[in-house]
Amino acid sequence: MRIVGSSVWKGNPLFEGSSFSIEDYILNPQLGSLRDFKLLVKKAHKLGLKVIVDFIPNHLGVENNLLDTHPEFFIYRFLTKEEENLPDEEILKRNFDCFLFYNSKGQRILIWHGKDSNFGSWKDTAQLDTTNPSAREYAVDVLKRIASWGVDGVRCDMASLQLREVFKNTWNKDNPVQYWQRIIKEVKATYPEFIFIAESYAPYEGILQNLGFDYTYDKYPLDLLKQAFQSWRRKDYLSYINNLKELKSYIRRVPISYLKKSLHFLENHDEERSLNVFGEEKIFNLFTLLKLLPGVFLSYQGQFEGYFTRTSAVYLKEFKEEFKEGVYKKYECLLKNLKDLSPVQGLYLIENLPPEVMGFVRIYENISSIVFINLSSHPQEIRINIANLCINEKIKGNDFRVYTINSHLKNIKNYLLKIYRSTLIGIFSILILTSVLSAQFCYHLLPTPPNQIRIGTFNIEKLGRSNPYQAKNAAVILKNYDLIAVQEVMNYGSSKENPYGKKGIEALEKIVEYLGKDYTYVVSFPPKGTYKAEKNKAFSTFEYYAFIYNKSKLQLIKAYLWDEEVHPLKELENQERQFDREPFIASFSTKEGKLDFTIISVHVASPKQKHRPAEIKRLSFVYNTIQEENPYQNDVILLGDFNTPSDTKEWDWLTRNSSLKCIVSINTPTTINKRKGTLSKNQYDNICYQPKFTEEDVVRGSECVHCAWEKITPSQDKKKERYNS
Repeated sequence: MRIVGSSVWKGNPLFEGSSFSIEDYILNPQLGSLRDFKLLVKKAHKLGLKVIVDFIPNHLGVENNLLDTHPEFFIYRFLTKEEENLPDEEILKRNFDCFLFYNSKGQRILIWHGKDSNFGSWKDTAQLDTTNPSAREYAVDVLKRIASWGVDGVRCDMASLQLREVFKNTWNKDNPVQYWQRIIKEVKATYPEFIFIAESYAPYEGILQNLGFDYTYDKYPLDLLKQAFQSWRRKDYLSYINNLKELKSYIRRVPISYLKKSLHFLENHDEERSLNVFGEEKIFNLFTLLKLLPGVFLSYQGQFEGYFTRTSAVYLKEFKEEFKEGVYKKYECLLKNLKDLSPVQGLYLIENLPPEVMGFVRIYENISSIVFINLSSHPQEIRINIANLCINEKIKGNDFRVYTINSHLKNIKNYLLKIYRSTLIGIFSILILTSVLSAQFCYHLLPTPPNQIRIGTFNIEKLGRSNPYQAKNAAVILKNYDLIAVQEVMNYGSSKENPYGKKGIEALEKIVEYLGKDYTYVVSFPPKGTYKAEKNKAFSTFEYYAFIYNKSKLQLIKAYLWDEEVHPLKELENQERQFDREPFIASFSTKEGKLDFTIISVHVASPKQKHRPAEIKRLSFVYNTIQEENPYQNDVILLGDFNTPSDTKEWDWLTRNSSLKCIVSINTPTTINKRKGTLSKNQYDNICYQPKFTEEDVVRGSECVHCAWEKITPSQDKKKERYNS
């Protein structure tokens, strides 16, 4: 057997070819026997460590052991009659991405080198054909054999190359099944705890998670941090701040279910050493940021020791000792102080902070951690109120604070702990009061199957005005739903001195009180008003948005107002806003079934305002931006009070440009005629989604306009009929 056309060169003893071009999926005998390896795994487990090994699914080395026995496992072909008469060199000139393999029968076979279609071929590899069922079964057998050694999991090299669409685009061969879905399912049927980690890069991480991977690489935060500090060194402050804003936006918009399965890192064999990129001054803050995000931090050998020479998967040579004791001790101190922090169930980004300060709340059961990280080199003032907690502190440059609150017991004093880089100090105690508001109602509920959720949208006109019966009536209707987007929560009670009124939110809280202990809400902040109202400081006309949801069925991932500064429209003049009231966006996950989805709640400008049609069109920009920025979240729903029926030309443009389907038909009115107490002809409220992504999650025929009629008694001598829809 002989190989011609490979770039493997044996002349340099320091160059052995890539360590990712292996001969076979077996142990290297130079490192020890299988017995030695199993002993290593056993000792690691006794120390509380898991053992993950590399698995290379895309290719083998050109000198692998399968070429002669199973050439069909590879992308290959036999020579044509014309080529059989040509010398090797001529054949290779015509097939520059291949090498020639002489099998044991003396036949010459063309084997393609492995490659990523975005780059050139890896000339020391032979491309595996993962569309071949026998090759897939071989991979399953290999992985089961590895699992049988006691190994806890595998890191799958360049896992996205085996995705059906990627492989087809690269090799023009279609796989009847998703490779990873079948592989992972079969291995986990025998070894259910076996961990699959995907080396993966945008835009494939979410797809791989959906196919069964336990963890995927998450390189985007590292890329943003690199770009930010490169801009900072160039004194390009605008780009520096924009990259930090995008990092905040990314953390805000990506579902926590995705982050929990993400591996965050500062360096690896494909990246420059983090000390060289960020410097010793900043590296510990960035480590803290990525370490405290949901998911797992992936450290690279030598990172904690302060190594600064970039490694290579090709050169097998010994590096000089680069141990930096100061770096090691700082990492050791950080790891010690952060190790007792709880895992993360929920993460909420803190808004209205200085642009160079990252702040978020980590939640796990009854324990919350409030994190502030100063990414700048100068002190930053932090002034913020979170629930019962008021924080007013100056954080030094390149420093951070972590506040931990344990509130698992009711009505007792709990300690607020503050973590500095090197110390953990109990600074003062706070009183945490908890209570449950509930009320009992007897009325007809719309039946909801246990494995489904019902979503609604409701403009409770001018919520917060003086009406003692509004909250109860609203609760009667809303009890039928698991998630309700509420528009027109008014900013009543405000003044020119105090722009934030409480009456609308108090009315919202009253509704939730009537709904009972399973319901809670999230409200937008700050309230939004028209440009004219802002100019005149007519704050009482401002509005909040809200989502009321059943917390026994749903978990809020994050909620935020659309940021026009982050997402500018080029055609608008600087002084013109995109919306009178920016949309309110929230992501949720179901507690059963693990469905994630995002809701965009809107209250479009009044029909009397000339720019209402433009706002309808701009919603397409909002919808498409959210869909594109978050490739891991396809279920995006647009709903609310559009102040215009869906048969207008603006609506037609919106639905066509964003491929949206409206649930409520044009002939279905959704608005109450307040004078007559009947439904009017106006159809202003609607719910829209993209069928190609969300159709499978929507129960057909379940849409309806819920009209509730109820007699209530405001006094002993007078009755009043009230309608809501």
